Amino acid sequence: MNKQMSSKQALAVLLTIIIAITGYIAYTVINENKVRNENLYYVTFNSNGGSEVPSVLVKENEKVAKPDDPIQLGYTFKYWTLNNEEFDFNTKITDSITLVAEWEEE
Repeated sequence: MNKQMSSKQALAVLLTIIIAITGYIAYTVINENKVRNENLYYVTFNSNGGSEVPSVLVKENEKVAKPDDPIQLGYTFKYWTLNNEEFDFNTKITDSITLVAEWEEE
């Protein structure tokens, strides 16, 4: 005997599938945001008048890679600073930070 699904049954199956997919997506987004908020930090580079250096995301307790030196006409790039002190790129990142370029006039 060949039974066909009624339109009500088909709609119930379709809604069940949609609810399951929506729940999975919501669970995934919540967990990804939790990981992002707890374990990743922004390292922002303020070139202090020089060429733009993009910010990067760094995992907690990992080191940020030293970017290419920025360029500014009439100045020589010296180093990156954090809180007015030269930044050591061997430092493990434990919070979001902004590094500021230090320049020397030519």
